[in-house]
Amino acid sequence: MRADAAATEEVRRWVTRLAGGPPCRLTRLAGGQGSGSDVFRADWPDQPTQHPPLVIRRHGDRKWLAREPDLPEREARMLSFAAASGLPAPRLVGQISAPSPMLAMTALPGRTIPPRHLTAAHLDCAARVARRLHQVPIPQEQRATLPRYAPHYITGTLPIRAPDWSHRPEIWRRAIELYFRWPEDLGQGGIAPRLVHRDFHFGNLLFEGEALCGIVDWVTSCIGDPQADIGHMRWNLVHDLGFDAAERFTALYCEDSATAPYHRKWDLYALVGALPDLPPPPVETRSRLEAFLAETLNVLEGAAPWRNQG
Repeated sequence: MRADAAATEEVRRWVTRLAGGPPCRLTRLAGGQGSGSDVFRADWPDQPTQHPPLVIRRHGDRKWLAREPDLPEREARMLSFAAASGLPAPRLVGQISAPSPMLAMTALPGRTIPPRHLTAAHLDCAARVARRLHQVPIPQEQRATLPRYAPHYITGTLPIRAPDWSHRPEIWRRAIELYFRWPEDLGQGGIAPRLVHRDFHFGNLLFEGEALCGIVDWVTSCIGDPQADIGHMRWNLVHDLGFDAAERFTALYCEDSATAPYHRKWDLYALVGALPDLPPPPVETRSRLEAFLAETLNVLEGAAPWRNQG
């Protein structure tokens, strides 16, 4: 049996036990592979009340689990925390650790919006829900148990190198050098830790029309400085649409007078941290990303000391 067919059958057997009956449809969804996992949707359209649709994440990549063995348990804790906080997040329904770690959660309504169809209203909704997410209080007793933010691969679990597709490898080398100067206490930035989605971009936001109705993919969420989410959204917007869209989103997010001014160090941490998982982009996209990175470096290297600002 092929590996993908075996994975589907493993999910089908577990969902059948969990729900008390086999799903009418089990569909593999796009996304999720960035965390070494497969994502499925199970539907019982003839029994929508008794069996509402579920989303299942199967962690089947043994190499990824060897690097981050607590990933499934982290996602379970963060899903429960996010849903209990009143955020439009999936609710954890079930969890299993063997033969492959899997989590089942409620399926949310809505759909993702392709970048070319994003409007000013979508950007505004995303900024408002980001502020709402970042205003969730973290009880003192949970600060020691919830995972803390650190840049991806900062411990060297995967090498980060200037990409082969780059025509400007020197700027990536400069950025990577700064990236690995990360101090452990920077995750706090002098503020109380906040909820951080960690993969906040439009591919993980669900809309009905121009109304945002769900935030999905909490697998790497954590607590730390909320500007980490803004950096992640910004580099994705630069990748998909350009710098103006990233600046517009940031301005909307910072409209709240209680929000600290955005610091460009989070552009560095987001973009360099994404590098090991970033496929070679088209030439136009590559040019945008490298111009964005070069400008970020110019801003940061002109600040003294840049990491202590903002």
